[in-house]
Amino acid sequence: MAKGKKQRRSEKIIPLTQLAFVVDSRDPWDDEPPSKEDIARAHFENRQQKRDYLPVTTSRELRYAVEWPSVVKNVTVPYYQNESQDTSQALCGRSLVSTTVSTNPSCSTAQIDVAAFEQTTRELVGRAANMKTRFWLKFCVVWPLGPQDIRRIHRENINFNKRRCEYLTFNNTPTAYLLIDSDGDPEYTKNIIRRKLGSAAAPSPPILLAAPNSGYAIRFRHGEEMPTLIQKSSESQFALVFDEKYTEFTKCSARVFYERLLRCPLRFDRKLEQSEKLWIQKNLKRNDLAHRAIRVLEFYSIEERNEIVGRADNSIKFLDALFCDTMQFYREAYEDLNLYIKYSNTPKHIECVSVTVRNESDKKHAESSFTSHGLSVLYFNRKMECDPAAKYDITLKTMVLQNFPRHLVTYESREWFVRRIAKENFFQLQSVNSFVQWQSHAKRCCFKAKNRDFFKIINFAFYKIAHINRIYHPIDAPWIEELQGGLGARSMMSVVLERPDVPWQIARERRGAIQEDELFTIYFKNVTVGMQLIEHVIRIAGIEPIFRTDAADRDGPQLVPFYRRSFTVTRAARAVVTSKLRQLDAKLRATFCMLTKQEDPIMMQDDAQYYVVRIFEEWTPNSKSGVIGVHGWSQNAIQLFATQILEIMSPKEFSTENCPEMTFGIGEQWVKSLQRKYHVLLDVDKYREVISVLGDDSEEVLKELETYSQKKSEILVASRIPCFFPHLNDRVRCELLSPGIVEKIRRQLGAQKLYMDRESQCLDFQGSLEAYEKLIELLETLSNEVFKRETRNREAEEIPNLVCPICTAETGISNDFYRLECGHVMCRTCINTQIRSRIDEQQFNIRCEIDGCHRVLTPAEIMNIILGGSDRMKELDTQKLRRLTDRAKQLLIQTNEDLAACPSADCVGILSKSDDGLISEFKKCEACDRSYCRKCLAEPHPDDTCEEFARIRRPEDSIARYQKDMGSRVKKCPKCAVLVEKREGCNHMQCGCGTHYCWTCLYVAESSGDCYRHMQAEHGGHGGEIDMNQLPDNEPGIQQAMLQQYRAPRAEDDPMFFDEHGFTDDDDSDADADDEAFVAAIYPQQHANRDQFANYRRNAAAFEEPPAPPPPPPPPQYIRDLPQLLIDTFPTIYGDPETRVDYVDFVNSAQTQDQLEANLVMLYQNAEEHLAVEPQRRGR
Repeated sequence: MAKGKKQRRSEKIIPLTQLAFVVDSRDPWDDEPPSKEDIARAHFENRQQKRDYLPVTTSRELRYAVEWPSVVKNVTVPYYQNESQDTSQALCGRSLVSTTVSTNPSCSTAQIDVAAFEQTTRELVGRAANMKTRFWLKFCVVWPLGPQDIRRIHRENINFNKRRCEYLTFNNTPTAYLLIDSDGDPEYTKNIIRRKLGSAAAPSPPILLAAPNSGYAIRFRHGEEMPTLIQKSSESQFALVFDEKYTEFTKCSARVFYERLLRCPLRFDRKLEQSEKLWIQKNLKRNDLAHRAIRVLEFYSIEERNEIVGRADNSIKFLDALFCDTMQFYREAYEDLNLYIKYSNTPKHIECVSVTVRNESDKKHAESSFTSHGLSVLYFNRKMECDPAAKYDITLKTMVLQNFPRHLVTYESREWFVRRIAKENFFQLQSVNSFVQWQSHAKRCCFKAKNRDFFKIINFAFYKIAHINRIYHPIDAPWIEELQGGLGARSMMSVVLERPDVPWQIARERRGAIQEDELFTIYFKNVTVGMQLIEHVIRIAGIEPIFRTDAADRDGPQLVPFYRRSFTVTRAARAVVTSKLRQLDAKLRATFCMLTKQEDPIMMQDDAQYYVVRIFEEWTPNSKSGVIGVHGWSQNAIQLFATQILEIMSPKEFSTENCPEMTFGIGEQWVKSLQRKYHVLLDVDKYREVISVLGDDSEEVLKELETYSQKKSEILVASRIPCFFPHLNDRVRCELLSPGIVEKIRRQLGAQKLYMDRESQCLDFQGSLEAYEKLIELLETLSNEVFKRETRNREAEEIPNLVCPICTAETGISNDFYRLECGHVMCRTCINTQIRSRIDEQQFNIRCEIDGCHRVLTPAEIMNIILGGSDRMKELDTQKLRRLTDRAKQLLIQTNEDLAACPSADCVGILSKSDDGLISEFKKCEACDRSYCRKCLAEPHPDDTCEEFARIRRPEDSIARYQKDMGSRVKKCPKCAVLVEKREGCNHMQCGCGTHYCWTCLYVAESSGDCYRHMQAEHGGHGGEIDMNQLPDNEPGIQQAMLQQYRAPRAEDDPMFFDEHGFTDDDDSDADADDEAFVAAIYPQQHANRDQFANYRRNAAAFEEPPAPPPPPPPPQYIRDLPQLLIDTFPTIYGDPETRVDYVDFVNSAQTQDQLEANLVMLYQNAEEHLAVEPQRRGR
């Protein structure tokens, strides 16, 4: 290359991404140079990925579902509750103490040496028969002992005036006796016994029973044939007292504390469980009792109770409520409805979402996808200033989204919505974060909001909703916003809120360390009314903020509707169903999330954003019962899941009719041993002869119960057998069971362990069930021989009966028995049958069937037989007592004219007459709130006296009154005389018997056509409008009558017409065409009817259906704030957020989307006119 010549620049290829323009030669492109923004936009457009399809839109109405965490607890039963022995039951029937039974087929035991064991039995029986008897027993007094006497003997060391005495039991009957030296005076000795043990005829405390949720109680008193109805707390011996005073003073027991405070003895006291307080709170329609300590006190008499309550001062507060233990039903549902409103007292800025796309080339497509879903897309530069040109920056891949649907109020829901859009439109996101756009006026608006009355704002909103929608309408006046002063219902809110029947109540609770959040809880007294109010609140909240106090707040306070349905459950029952409850809880917590994932239409409802549900529990320390249920939102779902909880908490039943030995003795103990093996709850109901099983493995337990008889060889028994009174006679242990004999018996039975514990006076046994049964048979046989030896040569009437007084069967170890308080014994089956038959006959004085006794059973004995021991399943008490309470209720109503059963379906309430109060003041059933007359117990009749209403209710008087009130609208069919009411239509009537007749004159016709011809001829028409489409086409009589009816009056019908106009018969043909025009002009309506009737006779297929009406315009998409462009363009007019609220309300007043857009254009035009006029004013 030549020297001094510049080197030629090599050819360079320019990438396509740097080619800014494609220029058409016809365009004046060189007139004005492109700006930097134009160049950046051109480079941006070239970088973006080209897509030849529109963005895919997903549903904006689909709600985001939240899954709450599980709160199911691990409920356990304390050891003392699970293993406590009911010693009182052991003294009443054939029960074993401290027996452990297990099934262990792998553990082998030695075979029983039957021959050797029988030889040992004969030897021991012989030794018992030859035992020496004390001389004084021949002349002693024999006194039968009941369970209460035995308990007192065990508890106290009773001295019968230093007389010789001995306690004996006869296991065959089985009965217990006191043998005491008479000292030559039997009557005086009996008086000593009565004085020491107490008379068997001593009055026992009354028992109160009640049907669940009945509002009344029935008192059973010992010796009274007729039960007593209790409707007020002052009629019972129980009183409820707030226990805060004792809680502060815990130096002694509660019973001692209240006896000193009230200066009155108490029979019983108990602190109410949480579930019982919830039940009382529901019945009293209060919401302040659940968190207060309440105690029930039982006095010895009603008079003492009323005297104490009457003179109570401020130091102690009583709760006026009728209460007894059986009023609460464990399966009864409790409903609570609340609305939580959470205010955040912090400046309200605009909550946005920042989205960063993974590829910068997807930025345009992402923006298009977001805007197609109604979202606003903003770009911010590195100084965090809103800059639309920032989106052209190649290094900036983040955009900010606003204007989300109103139901997406949380960041999580908005992120879910953004990711759905990205997934549907196939672009990847690098990150999604929360973004806050600051507002300069937020602090000023927040300061004003803190000074506003939150209670007034919430009350006003509820009052307005309730009044306009007639949910709660105490003021019969219109709601007019323009009225001022004392006019209209709007200005009467302060007066309305003073009424006691306001359906809502507001409570305030501050939360947070610096009290930035305030929580308001709205309680609703009635669930139905509350649901209606909340539905309207949710609907309004979906359109605009409600309960708003801050003008800068676009979303308003956080709303959480809350509905719960709960039940009472014992701790023991809850502890055995944990696995099933956890499975159900996991299922229902994921329900709405699954529906959202499937885009189910249910999740597009107005309140679907609040849908959430889970199982909850409430337990207090050391409580025996608690509350379990379902809470959240969606009333239908919660009610459905609540029924599934009831199914889990319902025990399964196994009938013992074919295997009665499973309800007593070693069979009962084997059944109860399954509780520990399978961790279930069992109830051996000897009265109904069923075994109830509750727990996660209840099905496995039922299978074991079915195979009991086949598994006796596999059943191992570990038992501590008591060898003392009243189980066995003491001489068996002291004189017959020496250590050598016990060891000999162990070897012959093949038992693993058998020895006498002298300290506890019990035999410790471990071996097979078969060996155990033979050992028990031996011990009871020896005890019976000792009894016979001690009581020989006694008079026949003092020797115990060997048979049941009802079935005359021998009572022994092979069947169960029940020992009454009088000391006599009956078969368990016989006493159960006797009680059931007496209850069905409404005879509640049940007597002992032993000859010479006939003592009336106490209410406590009857309850003990029906319910069972303290280790029973308390959830079944209501079911066990249902027959007793129903028969007692029927007897009360049958024998008292002032009482009546509530006629409401499934209501257990009783209606009672009252002389106090006005007849216009109706009473309400305590169970179902049904109103009734306090004088005659009938439904309310404000316009009639009781006598008139009773007469009207008689069939003949009621019909006469009905005919009188209806007048000519009611007549009888001329053929069958049935009453017919005519409301509308023509006078042709057809009765149910098939008769056609005229309503005006009751003319009987052969057919409908004959009836229409009669009406046309006699009455000048049918007397009513008829729909042509409902007339039969094959009735010529109807057609002729209708043609005559609808034919317009013609001029030639008037005879004077021909005389005046000179018409002749020849002119008839010329007048036909004129007649049609004449009729159409003078009688257009009848002409149209005539044409309609003629068209009806044509073939309906020849007529086309009218076109369908156009669909209604879509609803507008309401805005939460004015567009940012409008605010930036006219900041002096629309910059103030407080005044901007009024403009937003004006725009949202539109009914369609077109009207809404027109309102926005109107705001723009008004602002331009304002700015154009303002300089002219300044110039002037």
